[in-house]
This record gives sequence, C-alpha cells and structure tokens, in this order.
Amino acid sequence: MQKPELQRIFKDLAARVPNEQKEKAAMELQSVYYKYIQQSDELFNKIQKLINSSEIHEKFGNGGILALDQLTTTVQEAQVLTFVNKFIPNVSGQFIYNDEKFLRKSAEVFGKLLRLGGTKIAQVVDSHFVEAQKQLRSEKYKLAGVLSLKEILNEAASITFNKLFQTMQTDRNFTLIHGAIRSKQQALREAALDLFSEIVKQIAQREYYLVKIYTDEIESRKKSKEEEYIHGNIMMIKILLTYAKQDVFSQNQIYDQGEYVLSKKDHRSAIINKAVIETLPILAKHAKHNAVQEFMEQSISFLLSQTTQPRPVKDKSLPYMTLAMLISFLNENMLQDLIKKVILHIRQELLQKNFCVEMIHCLQVIFQNYTRKFSDFTSVDVLVDQILLNGLHPQSVQFLNQLCRQQQGQSNYIQQKLLQTIAAILLRKIINFVNPKQQNFESSVLNDFQGYLQKAITTTEFRSPEAIANAIQTLSTFSFDLQDSLAIFVKDAVLPNLANSNPIIRKATAKAGCLLYIKKGRSTGQQMISKNVMYEILDKFMNVAISDTEQDIRQTMLASLNENFDPYLNSPNNLRKLFLCMNDPIPEVQEIALTILCRLSILNPSEITPFLKKTLFEYLQTLTFDSNQPEKQTINKLYLLTSLIKHGRTIVQPYTSNIAKVIQQHLKNPNTSAIVTSYLLQAFAQLTETANQEILVNLKEVFDIIITAMQDKSSTLKREAAVKSLNLIIKNTGFVVLPYYRFPNLMDVIFQLIRTETIPEMRQECLKLLGNLGAVDSFIYKSVQGVPTKQKFKFLKNYQNALNSVSSSELMNEVRGYSEDLILIGNFSTKMFLHLGKLKMQADQDNITLSKQWCINNEISNFGCPISLSLSYKFIRY
Repeated sequence: MQKPELQRIFKDLAARVPNEQKEKAAMELQSVYYKYIQQSDELFNKIQKLINSSEIHEKFGNGGILALDQLTTTVQEAQVLTFVNKFIPNVSGQFIYNDEKFLRKSAEVFGKLLRLGGTKIAQVVDSHFVEAQKQLRSEKYKLAGVLSLKEILNEAASITFNKLFQTMQTDRNFTLIHGAIRSKQQALREAALDLFSEIVKQIAQREYYLVKIYTDEIESRKKSKEEEYIHGNIMMIKILLTYAKQDVFSQNQIYDQGEYVLSKKDHRSAIINKAVIETLPILAKHAKHNAVQEFMEQSISFLLSQTTQPRPVKDKSLPYMTLAMLISFLNENMLQDLIKKVILHIRQELLQKNFCVEMIHCLQVIFQNYTRKFSDFTSVDVLVDQILLNGLHPQSVQFLNQLCRQQQGQSNYIQQKLLQTIAAILLRKIINFVNPKQQNFESSVLNDFQGYLQKAITTTEFRSPEAIANAIQTLSTFSFDLQDSLAIFVKDAVLPNLANSNPIIRKATAKAGCLLYIKKGRSTGQQMISKNVMYEILDKFMNVAISDTEQDIRQTMLASLNENFDPYLNSPNNLRKLFLCMNDPIPEVQEIALTILCRLSILNPSEITPFLKKTLFEYLQTLTFDSNQPEKQTINKLYLLTSLIKHGRTIVQPYTSNIAKVIQQHLKNPNTSAIVTSYLLQAFAQLTETANQEILVNLKEVFDIIITAMQDKSSTLKREAAVKSLNLIIKNTGFVVLPYYRFPNLMDVIFQLIRTETIPEMRQECLKLLGNLGAVDSFIYKSVQGVPTKQKFKFLKNYQNALNSVSSSELMNEVRGYSEDLILIGNFSTKMFLHLGKLKMQADQDNITLSKQWCINNEISNFGCPISLSLSYKFIRY
C-alpha cells in the first residue's frame, strides 16, 4: 500500500494519540474507501493487522476497531460476506482481554458485523451464541460473555429468538445472568442489566416468563440488604415494568413493588437513589387509581426533597424530569396543596438563578394538567418575570407560548416582556414594542420588570454567545402578534449578526430571516421595509447561502427563504446565485436550492426551466454512463433526482419514460448495493406520482425487483425500502388487486414479513400495504394459483396501443372491471376472443372511436378491450 494518503491515515490509527484523533482518522478512511476500492483486500489486511497487533498501544488504542466500525456502514454489498467472515473471528478474538472500554467497543463492532451479515451467517451466529454462554460461566471472561450475548440477541434476533427460550429454560444460564446483575463490579452489573433488558424486550409477549422472573429472582431476594442486590432488584423491576403490558402483574404485586422501591428512597448509595428515581414513573403508570393517591404523594414529596438538597444544578435534572412524569398522571383535583409547593419551590430556584431546563418542563406539565387553577396556584406575572430573567432558553420560550395561548388576558404583557428581553440582549437597551390592537395597554405594569431587566443587561448570562443565539432564535419560534414591528427590528438588530464569528449565532440569524416578510395590508402604521432594502437584504442572504463555511448555516439560510420571498428571489442577480447553490458540495443544500428553483419556474419559466432541464439531463447522463463512479455520488444524484421529480412535475413529465429506463437499468444490475437500491426505489415511487398512466408500462419489471427485494433477508434496508416504495406506487397509480393475480406469491411474501420482521415499523408498513392493495376475491385468486404463468394475462403488454383507443382515466376503470375474467381465459381461443372484440367494437362505434388497431402479435390486449367486451365474454362463458 504505497498511497501516501492511506499511509498517513494508518499511521494515525496506530500512533499513541488521543482517541479523538484516531476517530478522525477512521472517518477519513471511510471517506476515501471508494477511492481505493480496488485495493480493498490490502486495506482489510492492514486493519486486521492493527486489530491483532501485539503492541499494547495499537491494540487497546482502538485504531483497528475504530476503522472497522466506520467501514461497516460503507462496505459494498458484493463484499459483505467476505468482509464479515474475515473480521468476525478477529473481533470476537478480542473478548479475551479485560480492558472494559476496549471490550465495549469491540462488542459494539461485533454487533454491527452481525447485522451486516444477516441470515447469511446463521451458522457463525450459532457458534458465537454457544461461545458467549461458555464465557458467561467463566469469572474471567464473564463481562465479554455478557456484552457479546447482548449484541447477538440484539442484532441477530431472527436467528436467536427460539434459542433464547431454550436458554431461559436452562436454569444455570439464566441464574448466571442474574448473578452478573448483582455483581460487585459496576461495569459487569451495567452490562448484565443491558442484556437483561434485551431479553425482556424479546420475551415481553410471553407474559408467563415476566411473572416467573419477578417471583423467582426478585420477590425471593427482597430481604437482602447488600447494595448490589438492592440495586439489581430495583433495576430489574424497572425493566420488567417497562416492557410489560398493563395487568400482566396483579395490583398486589404492583403495590409490593412500589412499597419496596420507596422503602429504599433514603438509602445512602447514590446509585440506588438514582435507580429509585428512574423507577417511580414506570410504577405510577401501572398503578390503578385507588393506589395512585398514596403512592404519588410519597413519590412527589421524595422528589421535592431531592431538588432541595444542596447539589450541582445538573444533578437536579433527573428529579425534576421524574417529577414532571409523575404529575402527568394526575388530574386537576388531586394533590393540589402538594402542587402549590412544587411551583413555589421552582420559583425560589429561579429567584436564586439555579436554573435547569427540566424545571420548566415540570411547570409545563403542571399548567397542562391544572390549566384552570394555575393562576390560583401562583402569580403568572411574577413567574414570567423570573423565567425571563434566567435567560431565553428554548423550553422557557415554549412554555411562555403555551401561557399566551391559554391566558389571553396576559398574552400582550408576556409578548412585551419577551420582546424587551430580546432587545436588551441584542442591543443592550430596553425598547417598548406597542401593539396598536391593545388600546388600554398599561405600560406601568412593565416598570418593575424593566428595572430588573436593566440590572440583568450587565450580567454575563445576558452577554454570552448562547444568550444572543437564543434571543434571535426566539424571534422565529415564538408566535408574536407584532409581525410588522418585528420586520424592522430584525433588519436593524438581527441581520448584522450574519457576520458574527460564532456559527451558532449566524445560524439563528439565518433562521430569523423569514420574519422580514410582511403581507400587504398587514402594516399598522409602522414603516414597512422598502423593495430596494429587501433586495439588499436578500443579496446578503444569498451571499451567506453561497459562501458560509458552515454547512448547517447555508442550509438554514436557504430553507428560511419561503414562498413569501418569491417575488424578490425572481430577479436576475438572485437567480444567478441560486444557480450557483446547485454546485454546493452538500446534497442537502443543493436539494433546497432545487426546490426553490422549481417553485420559481412558475413565475419565470423562460430562465429557470432550461436550467432545470439541463440539470435533469446531467443527472440522467451521470447515472447512465458513469457506472464506475463512487457509490456516495450515485446516492447523491438519486437523492437530487427524486427531489426534482417531486417538486418539478411539469419539467419532468415529458421525460418520465427515460427516467424510468435509467432507474430500471440500475435496479437490474446485480452489483447494485442495498442502499443504492433503496434510493432507486424511492425515485421510481416518486415518479409514479408525477407521471401519467404510461408509467404502468414499466411496472412489471419493477414489481419483480421489489418482490425480490422484499425477500432479501441479508438487508433490512432493502426490505424496508421495497415495502415503502410499493406502498407509494400502489397509492399513486391506483394499481390495486391486480398485483395479487399477476404475482401470486406477493400475498405470501407480505404475510411472511409480518410474521418474521422484528422492527415494528416494518410490520406496520406491511399492514398498510395489505390495505392499499385492497381486498381480493378468494375463489378467483385460488383458481389462478395452479395456472402456469404463461397462460395468465399479459401484464400491460400492449398498453401503448391501447392508449390510442381510450383515455388513460377510462383505461384504469376498464382494467378493474374485466381483469379477473381475463385471468381465467387460459385455453380460451385467442382468435375467438379477438373476433368477439371486433363484433363488439362495431356495435359501439357511436360511443368509442378507435384510432388504431388495438391488438397486435395475436395476443390479448388487456387494456384495448372495453368493459362491455368483458361482459360479452361472461355471457358466452356461462
């Protein structure tokens, strides 16, 4: 390997440098992988050497493991089996070492390799499943056994699911896992709890096992006073209740569990204390109404005591979050006195500037559950002041927005205070924003707040870059009534921050750009931004979109230019800059620019349409002829092509058949990877929405590819893309019921996916697909199961000829009417069928005019037959 670039990367991976530098080198190796794809074997050998190195700093420095971690997401599908079979023995061979960090990273990469191999490496998975159980029995290798067993169960669930129940029935194996949960080694205990969580998740449908685990392994060990046992018991209760359905455990068991957990709330161990706090909301979810009141009162009082203890603010986040979760289970008639104490405590914390985001979330939940009584619990004015003086955090702004919607009498005052706080942060002075709709607005109510604000201006909290970014962000996230005043304020106070050196501030400024637009007739006396000034501002925006060094800022800047700015964007200067944005190295930025240009093509087709057509032809040319281009570049082109199809319908429509051919060409290629296949299917599915019915000509071949992809057990990504794309195609084309007859195995494939898929979202998509395909006549469906494929109706064979006979809309209506009869024709004479057709056409001359002969090649033209022909055939048949 003589390439200097690769030599430098591997030198960094093997060097005695911090892990951050090695991670950077590993990511760099991933980015250049396709560049040196021809040398992949040599590259893999180099990684293998790093993993198996006898040098301590090379082995435990994670260089080889980190490189392998990055390549698991990049390796081509044709290389997957070679890649997985080569590295699984190397990675699993590292489980003999006792370095915790190294073991965890190795186990993580081991899991990714298992996922990559899928069912193709079932035998390998079986052997490692057995090996992991052996390691579990060894004190020396127990941590490795736990970590590898967890990855095997998580990433190869379809292979190990049945073996899991065999493991559970072996008392020794399961006892070993429980023993690890109560180990004195914290690292082993945490790993064992992760494994236990994975086991419970997979067996959750078998309720008997959940109850058995509780009675055998927890209830019998409640009396133990050892810290490890207490922590293990509480965490196991938490995991069991997390995955158990309601009523799996009896209310007596739930009561006992709650009593046990609360009895440990004052334990001196911080780990047990944390476990108690995390378990309380899950217990509350399972408790019935008659047990809630007492349990909640004890739990909320305990959590409130946790927040009053002197501890760093960050350590109060968990108690406040748990408090909010518990309060969400209450109604407005429960524990009102205790809720008042919670609000009073939060106000005291805000007054002392002990702010954390979770306390605002807690206030939101209280306001949601006690809306009508909230103003009785506390003074809203004082609470708003205290929140604003602690800074404009996103959660705080969201809560104030919630208050404005529900407390209409306070809305104008809250908005005034909020705008004054923003002005104080950005301009270091206080400005009055008056809403003309509020005739009786009393500015005196703001005097006290302005006094507090004047003092806060000098504090570091109000002058930090984070405070400035939050203030600008608030302008775009809060629902203000003063849009015309805001436009002027944004121009004068916000836009200068586009040149700020802090990228967070620049991004917030770019997002606030959408506030500059004022609809005609909205002005209420304030001076509106003139057209010339708007053009100057947009010129700055476009310069940022083109030249800013941060990808997120360029993307945000373009995304803020919504349709309100179209009249200003449709100028030669701005169009030229939008064309330049199409050369951005980031596809997401190109996609937004493409969307804007498609939108503007309606206003200015003479300048924009030729550019978009040229762009379309470039995409098609690249996809057609550059077969050796890197996979990432192909993915980017397909991503942008899909966007152009979606947003530029009128531009794409004349070229749908060309686009479909290019997509099919790639789909037929056996070397096309799973990720590229998913993008190809997305593009074709989007094309079916844009195109006319002529796209149906291409459906046969695409359906074959989709059904094959749905059965590919080696790639979850491909199966998921196939099901989603088929759903979209069915919706867009209205091609329902018929696929069952043309592809008799389709129904079995869908049911198989529903039975075997472990991802709930995939099973949902399959159920949607069944619904979209529609109901089928079971008698007719069974009748065609034994008929050879060649005797079934020719799928859209002569569609182009049929188009000359009837319109596309009539065509689809006719298909639904007579397709089932055509399926059963079988040995029926084609010539006789054509003769019947000719007779019927003569009878229908007044209604249907045929421009060309509708049948060719002595075959059945399914789409040329009017529905009345089907009726004639029915009459003769019976």
